[in-house]
Amino acid sequence: DYTRQLFDLTTGYQITPKFYLGLNAAYGQYKFLTKNGDDTDNISNLYGSTSPSWGGVAVYGNYAISDVIGIGARYEHFKDKNYVRYLGSINNSLTLTMPITLAAGKLILKPEFRTDTSPDKFYEDKNGDATNSQSTFGMAFIYKY
Repeated sequence: DYTRQLFDLTTGYQITPKFYLGLNAAYGQYKFLTKNGDDTDNISNLYGSTSPSWGGVAVYGNYAISDVIGIGARYEHFKDKNYVRYLGSINNSLTLTMPITLAAGKLILKPEFRTDTSPDKFYEDKNGDATNSQSTFGMAFIYKY
C-alpha cells in the first residue's frame, strides 16, 4: 500500500543558431500507507522514512562547430540516499561528446567520454576493487528515417 509521485521537467532553448542549452530535472517520492507500528518500523528501517524520495538534475549544451560536427557537455547530479531507485547514494557525472552528422542528416555518430563520481565506493576499478569513480567511453549510432 503506497502512492508514488514523480515530477519531471524537460526543457531546452536554442540560444543562438549554433548553441543549444537543455535542462532535465526530476523529483520522485513514495508515501507508504502503514497500518500499524510494525509496518512503519519495517519501512523506515528499509528506506529511512515512510516517505522516501529521490531526485536529480541534468544540464546540457551543444555547440555546432559546423553543419557536420558539434561539441557538447552534460552535467548530471542524482541523489537517492534512501535506495528508492536502488542507488543509495549521490552520483555526479560529466559527459563530453562530439556528434558527427553524416548522410544528409540521416546518420549521427556520437562518441562520448563520461566520468562518474560518488562519495560511496560502488564502482569497480580494473582490479575489481571498490572505488568512488569511473570513466567510460562509448559510441552511439543514431539513424533517422
